[in-house]
Amino acid sequence: MLSRYCCGLLALCTLFAACDTGGSATPAVAGVAAPALVSGEVPIEIWLLDLQSDPVDIELLYSIDDRATWSTATVRSTATGLATAPLGVRHILLWDALADLGARADLNVDLSVRATESVSGNRSFAFVRSVKLENLQAAARRVEHYMIYFGPLDPAKIAIAETHDLVILYSCDPSITRSVVAEIQDGIDPEDPRDDVIVLGYVNVGEDDRTIGISDGDLLLESRFVGDGSGPRLDPRGAGAAGQSLTGLDPLGLPSVSGGYASYYLDDNSLETNGIGDGLPDRNGVTGACYVNMGDPAWFTALDEMQCASADARNGFRELLTLDYGLGLGCDGVYLDNVDTCAPNTYTGPGDPDQAEFEWTAAGYAGLVDELRTQYPSSLIMQNRGLFFFNPELDHYELTTRSDIDFLKIESYRLDRQTGTEFDAYTFADNKFNFAPKVQAEAYRQDGFQVLSLGYAEGPGIDYNTLLGTSTGGLSTLQQDIVEAQNLAGFRHYLLDNAGSIVNQFVRDQADFSDTTAPEWTSTYNVNNPGYPTPPTAAIPRVGVQQVVADVEAVKVRWDVALDLNPVRYVLYYDDKDFNFNDGDEKAFKNATRVELLADIGSSYAGGVGPNVFPYEAIITGLKKNKAHYFCIRAIDSVGNEDSNQVVLSTTTLSQELSMAVDGDFDDWDDVPKLLKDKKTKDDSSGPDWKEIRVINDTVNLYLHVKTHDRFNLDGSPGFLSSQLKILIDVDNDPFTGFPFSNIGSELMVHGDQLIAQTIAQEDAGVLQALSVNPTSDSKEFELAVPLAAIDSAFGGLAGTVRLIFIDADSGDLAPDSGYLEYKIAR
Repeated sequence: MLSRYCCGLLALCTLFAACDTGGSATPAVAGVAAPALVSGEVPIEIWLLDLQSDPVDIELLYSIDDRATWSTATVRSTATGLATAPLGVRHILLWDALADLGARADLNVDLSVRATESVSGNRSFAFVRSVKLENLQAAARRVEHYMIYFGPLDPAKIAIAETHDLVILYSCDPSITRSVVAEIQDGIDPEDPRDDVIVLGYVNVGEDDRTIGISDGDLLLESRFVGDGSGPRLDPRGAGAAGQSLTGLDPLGLPSVSGGYASYYLDDNSLETNGIGDGLPDRNGVTGACYVNMGDPAWFTALDEMQCASADARNGFRELLTLDYGLGLGCDGVYLDNVDTCAPNTYTGPGDPDQAEFEWTAAGYAGLVDELRTQYPSSLIMQNRGLFFFNPELDHYELTTRSDIDFLKIESYRLDRQTGTEFDAYTFADNKFNFAPKVQAEAYRQDGFQVLSLGYAEGPGIDYNTLLGTSTGGLSTLQQDIVEAQNLAGFRHYLLDNAGSIVNQFVRDQADFSDTTAPEWTSTYNVNNPGYPTPPTAAIPRVGVQQVVADVEAVKVRWDVALDLNPVRYVLYYDDKDFNFNDGDEKAFKNATRVELLADIGSSYAGGVGPNVFPYEAIITGLKKNKAHYFCIRAIDSVGNEDSNQVVLSTTTLSQELSMAVDGDFDDWDDVPKLLKDKKTKDDSSGPDWKEIRVINDTVNLYLHVKTHDRFNLDGSPGFLSSQLKILIDVDNDPFTGFPFSNIGSELMVHGDQLIAQTIAQEDAGVLQALSVNPTSDSKEFELAVPLAAIDSAFGGLAGTVRLIFIDADSGDLAPDSGYLEYKIAR
């Protein structure tokens, strides 16, 4: 009976046979499954056997030196007193790889499990497997303290930088070299990866600051400012187009009136003022730099190739992010500045010194970020400002950069650069009560980001030397700035002087990250918003579940956002009986099903906020038909504090049978929840670059719906003779049976339009049948059906929960990138 968990799984498990040792049994770690690629918190599945069913304590060990030495891993789940049985009990260990190996861990790690029987003390030791660890993206979600500084570095400043989790530098300075960047990245203790620091390098993407101090005439004397001579370009919508659609536009705009400049320069300010361009590049009246069309491919090339030691005197993407170009600084990512070049035209106008009426370039900027993610997929991206991309009341929301950025920085959230007042009452209230809920609603999505904020120690009574500890002027308002931005809004904060010349640890030393309070509900819709110049006041909180809409054996639930010091997620409790909270949550939810919600964009939310419009919705499937159900949504932060709201809504599910068709018409998928949203990969491929995946079933088939970033042919052409699309299906939710791949055991494989059998020893054990797939060529979207009969046959009964991994066999792109998708078949 034991062999079924290990036979053929040499990469996944080692079996220690239970044996009699004076009446006590030795526990056996009969199976261990871990993803091949891991990051952050890693689920590790184990199977524990003991002949006498005695409880067992587990220790997870890791080695990064080819098993020469082993260290005890940090486990966030219960690892003591785990249940066993003669035939085994499955458990999940949650390994915090980031806590053990730091931000830049990009290495192969060997894992092993040690099991100790609680009664006898007998012990067994199992080598698990080698895994690939990439922690940088996970580290970006855990930043607590960051620092920003655009001046030269010295040992004292480097020492302060090493105490932060994230540092942003203007790196084109003789004092900043690869060795200096590496010194900061290594943190205080170079031998301890747990204090590693993320370093980002500055890039001005919205303006060409190389043109500062160079006249329009002199620009024409240098090839780097002339390009193809088709600029400066104009809004393709013509004059007076503010507020018109931003999609479907020619990304290069209209040709110049007179030409002669590079295609990425712009001539829209004069177009808006005079109805016709003047043929000269528009400039920022404050800095003197020429504005650019960030979506022009020629501008991306220029940004990529810039070098500090060249005439450009600027770091480009390649110099910042690699080790073999120019200075080879090897930063962890880039900080993109002056994104507001593509802000709504209404934000500025004639007479403003920084007039920038270039909203039509918003799609281009989104394309630049997408291309940056494609070219440097392992690097981090921080966007400075550009809050309009996260406001559903603006057309920019349709072009959101949410899934491609890792950080968003909000400048002057409360304390601004003005010296005449402590802060602007209207602007701060607008930020707090109107913008913060919308921004965090996006940040907390599955493909969201971390929000940073920046304040300035300026204004009456505020002495910026307080940041250095040599004054107490303005101490209380500086401390309150941290509370407002960090504790209440959930951002990560930093404070500077106006000149940005002070490197300090003020926020790091003053901030309190002890969190024992649950998230506070608020609202993305604020009825208390009279408009300028009267500051808005706090929105009326929309607590818990707000809407439930009945569907066929399913419901759609909608809710608003909650804020907290730490990132917020949402859980749903549902039951077919009403909740009675009189005796507490434990009893009220005793028989309830608990679901961690993966929030999609709420219906109508992309068209703007409103009294019946919500940022989040999710579809709950597999419910009993024609049956009343009750629903309660709670907000929970990343350290486990859950709110206690008792808002309950109910509805009765519909009984109409689900009807799906594999016909290439995808309208019937609109109400099916996404199981996954996957980011674009770098490599060109003859297979699918996964983007979105949906799964549902009826009484006959398991239906799969996929969107991809690229067009591909199901047959593998033109590069291959066979399809590069593979989908592995673990029909029994058991990694220790079937063909071992990552941390599943797959019994079935979809290969192109064929269903293939799999065994422990064979990836391809023969074709079972052809599948219905539509379309089959030159498409970014397709659907297919896998007969439930085939799944049930492979299971040996009625299958319940299946695990799926989607593979591009050409590029190696997996969906999900780590682990597997799980779907419960509705019967």
